[in-house]
Amino acid sequence: ADAALKEITVAMQNAGDQKIEMEELKKKAAEENRVLEKRKKAIDIEMAQVEPLVQDARKAVGSIKTEALSEIRALRAPPDVIR
Repeated sequence: ADAALKEITVAMQNAGDQKIEMEELKKKAAEENRVLEKRKKAIDIEMAQVEPLVQDARKAVGSIKTEALSEIRALRAPPDVIR
């Protein structure tokens, strides 16, 4: 009976230790989630600022005519702006 009582006591103590460890891990995970969420918001704001520039650049590149590209390729010494 004493051995069984000791086993139960040890098992309960281990369960208590595991519960404490689990709570600490939950707190760390919650803190990491807060940090990641804050970082995600900052990235989303930055992306919102950059996206219009990317769209404008796509439009500008799309409006380049093949004749203009051929002309640039034909230049022996293109100006620095073109290089």
